[in-house]
Amino acid sequence: MESDFTPRRALAEAERGAVATWIDYPPTRWWYYPAAGAWACALVLAVTELHGLWSAAALLALVAVALIAQVRYRRVRGAWPDVAGAPAEFKPAIRAYLIGAAVLTATIALLAVFAGGVVAAAVTFVGVTGGLLWYEKAYEHAAARTRRRVEGEG
Repeated sequence: MESDFTPRRALAEAERGAVATWIDYPPTRWWYYPAAGAWACALVLAVTELHGLWSAAALLALVAVALIAQVRYRRVRGAWPDVAGAPAEFKPAIRAYLIGAAVLTATIALLAVFAGGVVAAAVTFVGVTGGLLWYEKAYEHAAARTRRRVEGEG
């Protein structure tokens, strides 16, 4: 019986294992994007339109919802990727996402000050929902490129 082990194959399998958390993941449910947009919209409204105990209660509820969602998503996703060790194929998408998030945050803050919380919240919903949809597609493309690279090494 001949062994399939070669140093090249061992390196390819090690590379596949190293990127597995990035390329092996369940599909995101359709409702996640508008739900995240609605959560962010509610956050803006809680900060800009509510006052005192109402604002504190709303923020407490929003933090609780975020924590529950995070725990659930980690359970569904399984292993969690380490952003610092992202495969090269993902780095442009991550960089664009972070820049987009910073620009959206600044835009929302300016709108909240100059146009009011309701306008800022509406832009938040559209921006967060659209940004997450864009990132999901960019993530899928990066995962496909990474899969092709590591499977081609075998």
